[in-house]
Amino acid sequence: MQLKKLRNRKIVSGILGIIAIGVFFVGATLVADTYHEELQRMVRVSGPLGMISYVFITALAIVVAPLSTLPLIPIAVSAWGWIIAGFLSVVGWVVGSQIAFVFAYVGSLPPGLQVISLIGIFLFVGSVYLVRKRF
Repeated sequence: MQLKKLRNRKIVSGILGIIAIGVFFVGATLVADTYHEELQRMVRVSGPLGMISYVFITALAIVVAPLSTLPLIPIAVSAWGWIIAGFLSVVGWVVGSQIAFVFAYVGSLPPGLQVISLIGIFLFVGSVYLVRKRF
């Protein structure tokens, strides 16, 4: 009996979660449609900085689990079109996934190797900066 109640709760919570995501997405789409002109004007003013910030926010949402860029997708499509918004979303997802992978890899190493590898990374970045500065 308890197992059946637990299974029913999981099913109901899953359905409610899907409904909540749908309502959230529809709400973001309505906001994007309502304020389409204002969003276009903001994107034109910010230029590439808006695209870079969108990729950064998307990558951050991949690394930090509770964050989601679901409401930003319709706004990005309204602002830049579906091709550019899709490309920027994929770039943000890939960058965020790589950052999450590095965090997981470094976190799985023994403490001594974590320090050595981080020092190696800092030395590598510093040497690249010095080489670029010379040329």
